[in-house]
Amino acid sequence: MKWYLASRTRHQTTLRALADKLTEVGEEVLSEWLYVEKFNSFENNPEVTAFSERIVEQVLEADIFVLISDSEGTDMFVELGIALSNSKANKIYIVGEDSKRSLMQLHPAVFHVQDIQEVLENEDILLNDLELDF
Repeated sequence: MKWYLASRTRHQTTLRALADKLTEVGEEVLSEWLYVEKFNSFENNPEVTAFSERIVEQVLEADIFVLISDSEGTDMFVELGIALSNSKANKIYIVGEDSKRSLMQLHPAVFHVQDIQEVLENEDILLNDLELDF
């Protein structure tokens, strides 16, 4: 399956570890943002423009979309909106305590779970030695 992992950049390192574990068991993680350092500027930057287009493509290509909730953040909600508009996405999960802080998080296509282990169990994926702290 193809996964897209969304959250704030402060969870980037933790999500990169999850992505690596998923890849080890044959899953594909499309979240390129996990491996990119911050851009220096968002103004008239062709690199940022191209990257935003790739993010949209990755979300639309994903079979499983996972948003790690946070009390702050913005882009993850844009990614959630893209995922909700995607009829291809099999599952949309929002993980954590802040999973109901916006209107679109309450869409009926969203599965609310407490932790990433619940997502993995729902998808019949066993990852050994997985310790994630969000």
